Amino acid sequence: MTEMPLVLPTEIAYANVLPTATATLATDCSVTANNNLNLRSDPSTNNISLGKAPIPTGSVLPVIGKSKDGKWWQITYNDGTVDWTGWVSVAFTKAGSQCSNVPVTQ
Repeated sequence: MTEMPLVLPTEIAYANVLPTATATLATDCSVTANNNLNLRSDPSTNNISLGKAPIPTGSVLPVIGKSKDGKWWQITYNDGTVDWTGWVSVAFTKAGSQCSNVPVTQ
C-alpha cells in the first residue's frame, strides 16, 4: 500500500482592497468654453452629445488629456447632477497657461 502525501491548507493573506473610481490624470490645465459646447464620448463629432444640455459658454473645464491630433480636449464636467468625462473641441475653447504638457489619452 502506497502512502498518500498529507496536504495541509495554507493560509493566504489578501490585501484589503476597496473598489475605486476610474482614475483620471491630474493636470494643471483648464480650458474655458468660448461657446456652448457639446460633450462627446470620443474625440469626434460622429457620436451624439453626452449629457442633457450643452456645456454653457464661459464654463471653466479641468483637462485630463488630449487627442493624438491635438484637436480635442478630454475634460471633466459636472452638470449639477452628474460628473461627466468626455471630449470637447479645441476650436471652441480657450486654453489656460498650463496646457502645454497635457498627456495624450486617445
